[in-house]
Amino acid sequence: MVGNANLWSYFLGNDLQVMRVLNLASMDFANMSHENANSLRAVGVDCVDWTFQRHVFNYQTQSEQVTINDISKHYMEYDVVQIFHSDPRIFEVVRNHPKLIIYHTGTRYRNNKEFYDSLFRGQRIFTDQCEFLLHNKDFTYIAPHFSFVDPRPKRYDGTITIGHFPSNPIVKGTDKIKEMIKPFKDKFNFHIDETRYPHYNNLQRISKCDIYIELFQPLLNGKLYGCFGVTAFEATALGCLVITNNLNPAAYEDVYGAHNFILANNEEKFHNILNVVTKDNFQLIRESTHNGFIGKHNMEAAGKHLLNLLK
Repeated sequence: MVGNANLWSYFLGNDLQVMRVLNLASMDFANMSHENANSLRAVGVDCVDWTFQRHVFNYQTQSEQVTINDISKHYMEYDVVQIFHSDPRIFEVVRNHPKLIIYHTGTRYRNNKEFYDSLFRGQRIFTDQCEFLLHNKDFTYIAPHFSFVDPRPKRYDGTITIGHFPSNPIVKGTDKIKEMIKPFKDKFNFHIDETRYPHYNNLQRISKCDIYIELFQPLLNGKLYGCFGVTAFEATALGCLVITNNLNPAAYEDVYGAHNFILANNEEKFHNILNVVTKDNFQLIRESTHNGFIGKHNMEAAGKHLLNLLK
């Protein structure tokens, strides 16, 4: 089960090189380590991804479960080791590897930046959280991507349905979203459901929406928070116009260019967006925001971008 991974070859310029990458997480939040590995495998990299436990969202495919002893025995067999979710336990085991990448991805780092800055001092840091670059501009921003095959444009039947299905209602600002949509109850069909579904079923209900509200949470526990995440990318790939937050869109734009979402970082902006969208202009707004999205954030594009950073 665990051990030497199959070697794959890929060409960089005219030189034939082999790269072996190991992705590690104790709990793979948002299935990020696994999807990161999938994107690398999509462009021919030999990437193995391990975790200590299965995710509660029951993703259709997840990282292979191993123990800390498995990691300690085999991590030096890989050229690059990527540690996800600021995991200090895994870092203690593999910290002498010559090429480590640390991913700061959410609450663990956000709530104790100084501790993790000290722990990982001198390491290369990647993050999918744009606001973390407000704290440290030297972090490398990596956007989420989608893994669907052949995403197709959504058909619009003239009735605008707006959905919001939070993985965590407190984190996603669900109570505030419910309050802000009250003036628009007669203009749109709203579907807000706090029930946690398995990942695949959640994608199915998102796909039935025309507009998806990912979050409204500029501050969390008194700290900067709002940043579009995995669900914003998945919902866009499923054909939704996405309304979300981002307190530092430049972190994304500096790497990928214009983003494909509608930002509402305050209540006034949120109301303005829903005032502007009508049955007559919705399709045009959605098509204009989706321009270029698939080419930047499909599995192969994400893998090529990451490979360029790793090599």
